[in-house]
Amino acid sequence: MSSWVCFLCLPFSRSGLLQRRRKWRGRLKAFHDHEAESPHEIYKTVPAWKREPMRVLSLFGDIGKELTSLGFLETGSEAGRLKHLEDVTDTVRRDVEEWGPFDLVYGSTPALGHSCDRSPGWYLFQFHRLLQYARPRLGSPKPFFWMFVDNLLLTKDDQAIASRFLEMEPVTLQDVHGRVLQNAVRVWTNVPAVKSRHSTLASEEELLLAQDRQQGRLPTQGPAALVKNCFLPLREYFKYFSQNALPLYK
Repeated sequence: MSSWVCFLCLPFSRSGLLQRRRKWRGRLKAFHDHEAESPHEIYKTVPAWKREPMRVLSLFGDIGKELTSLGFLETGSEAGRLKHLEDVTDTVRRDVEEWGPFDLVYGSTPALGHSCDRSPGWYLFQFHRLLQYARPRLGSPKPFFWMFVDNLLLTKDDQAIASRFLEMEPVTLQDVHGRVLQNAVRVWTNVPAVKSRHSTLASEEELLLAQDRQQGRLPTQGPAALVKNCFLPLREYFKYFSQNALPLYK
């Protein structure tokens, strides 16, 4: 019941036997970031004159066309800006380190209606494995982004595992024509502003209907096209070639 004051807030370096640790503010912030609902670091934007071209590791799904249309990849640019892999079974850490460093890692489950030799969960676990290889060293200020897209193939158990491994809940991106939900994807990503822009979720029944519509026919928009505009905030971090950028919306 006695009054109490946090000694860290007092203008003294000691309080009895208690003494502040060096860099205690940074330690406290790191602890808070780890325990927060979204523990992923928010990177400072990069001044325009310091921005470098983006280096991308694209797993399973090829995001090259969409990034080129946004101006992140220059047509005819040097080899190595985009590394696309369909089968990563034999890919090890040394391979990723030799190909990198990467600024963006993208992965997805196969599109609905496409043949698939693996279980949907395989794509999640392989993405997570290679994501660990591609991450910059702990404490690096270098902006690093990733995105995993589920084309409505993961089971509820798989989705829960994805949220645990990737340390966040997914957002749902929808392709709506009139009042009809034509296609949708679930997205886990640390790209800024994606969650706030796509906070409205479709019901599970609507997602099942969209899934049924896509079985056996091509969707009106492919998975990569649905997530394309999510990459726009990355223009604050990486160089983009505006002369190559196509219209953002069709």
